[in-house]
Amino acid sequence: MRSVLWFCLSWSLACGGSGPDALRCEGADCTCRGADCLLDCADVETPTQTCDLACRDGARCDLVCTNACELECAPGTSCFVEGGAEVDIECEGAACEVRAGANAEVDCERGAECRAEMGDDASFDCESNSVCEATVGGSSDVECLGAACVVTVGADSAVYCGLDGDCTVTCTGACELVCVPGATCTLRCGEGEPTSVAGDAGCS
Repeated sequence: MRSVLWFCLSWSLACGGSGPDALRCEGADCTCRGADCLLDCADVETPTQTCDLACRDGARCDLVCTNACELECAPGTSCFVEGGAEVDIECEGAACEVRAGANAEVDCERGAECRAEMGDDASFDCESNSVCEATVGGSSDVECLGAACVVTVGADSAVYCGLDGDCTVTCTGACELVCVPGATCTLRCGEGEPTSVAGDAGCS
């Protein structure tokens, strides 16, 4: 398994955007370029507009929201998200850490380094030479395509490990795992021993 180098060394808001010199976004729709930025949705949200933060040009960004926010992390950036339900995160060639509630979506692509904790009914995708570690709640979907993934999933979740995927999966309840030819998969059911698997597998 490839090593994971995290830009943020703790699960506190300490990725740069929350520092004393950070730029605080003044509106719900914010773009941060080459700086340390913080968007706290409680300060700027309106009934008709949810938070939307774009992190670009090597910026370091923190996003704090209670519900339904969006974050785009461009290559070379680092992002931290403390979110509630229905957050939508795109991490492309960036370093991203996400805490989110139910119905969250996280996409990690193009060599991204992602770490996520998500609630039930989550969608987590890790692709294109990315390195990912995720814990998701029940009834969630995880895809790992051409990437290295270490995931723990709740009951009634499904994991798809595609071509050139390197997947280490732990299921805390009943789950399904599809490990296609060309992928490498290890499955652990509850507190049992990890087992190498191929094809259709799962825990009951």
